[in-house]
Amino acid sequence: MHLYGDDLALLKTKGDEIAPVLGSAPGGAEAKAEQTEGLPMMLIKLDREAIARHGLNIEAVLEVIEVVGGKRVGGVVEGQKRFDIQMRFQDSVRADLTQIRDLRASGAGGLTIPLSQLAQIDIEEGPAQISRDRISRHINIEANVRGRDLASFVAEAQPAVAKMPLPAGWTLEWSGQFENLAAASERLAILVPLALILILALLYTAFGTAPLAVLIFFNVPLAITGGLIALCPMPSTCASAG
Repeated sequence: MHLYGDDLALLKTKGDEIAPVLGSAPGGAEAKAEQTEGLPMMLIKLDREAIARHGLNIEAVLEVIEVVGGKRVGGVVEGQKRFDIQMRFQDSVRADLTQIRDLRASGAGGLTIPLSQLAQIDIEEGPAQISRDRISRHINIEANVRGRDLASFVAEAQPAVAKMPLPAGWTLEWSGQFENLAAASERLAILVPLALILILALLYTAFGTAPLAVLIFFNVPLAITGGLIALCPMPSTCASAG
């Protein structure tokens, strides 16, 4: 299922709350919410007062920071293909927080100021991924179904999940294999009656009499019954799963 909301941290919290409820339904197993955190990221907060005190331009400081991640300095054209040329520090520098803090920004009079005096630089845990759909953030909540059919499992799990409180404007949508099952059921609800009508029309065309066509048509339900018995070698098991 997809949980749609605008707050990534709260999405993870609500997902972790819904997953045990989903897994508590009979047949539910390995219920879990999508992992959205755990990727280290560098957070740089500029100290505007310190930058002004040293007589520096913010753009000069930002240029130094940009080179850490990679600054575009040109491009190469090969036929229809275009490739950017980026300039950035070596991996050994980019992986060392001490060296990054010691990077220098040029100021007035040729002075160079360490980046640590112009900004606060820390490593924090950030989002591993941000999924979006229909202009909204969302998180996946998954569960495997064992020992029963998917439709009955979802029918039993939906009321329990619907009781979970969600912030205003948030929505919960059942997806995955159940979404495919629901779509297939909608198509069959149209195609099966249409096929039966076509069969009856062909029988009437072949025999030219409605009573005989209807009599032969009544064999279709019997054929369906035989097909269901053939697909279900253990009737007791199928009855409990239905």
